[in-house]
Amino acid sequence: LFSPADALKIIKTEAADYLNIKLMKAGGILPSLKIAHLGEAAGLRCMVGCMNESNLSISAGAHLHASQSNIVFADLDTSFFLKVDPVIGGIKINNGMVTLTEQSGIGAEVDPTWFKKLKKAF
Repeated sequence: LFSPADALKIIKTEAADYLNIKLMKAGGILPSLKIAHLGEAAGLRCMVGCMNESNLSISAGAHLHASQSNIVFADLDTSFFLKVDPVIGGIKINNGMVTLTEQSGIGAEVDPTWFKKLKKAF
């Protein structure tokens, strides 16, 4: 599932019991939101998943999940597996519970010192 058009095909052919939305595959928050809305219109529950991503995109996925009542599953753990996550802020996950920040937007930003550290590594 890469796009709202893919979601529509899946819905029309009744090919799935739910839709797994991955923001990075779908092209970001807006196309992902459209997929969720198509799922809701068709009576399908959705899931937000992820790939090997930093806390920046994981935070975006968590906010999408929190904003849509038909997104009932989430797999947002890949930032745990990164040796270095270049992100300041964002969601916090403790014992499987996700806490959104009180900051504007998704509450996460790239650590500007990370680029300096990366440059030194190479």
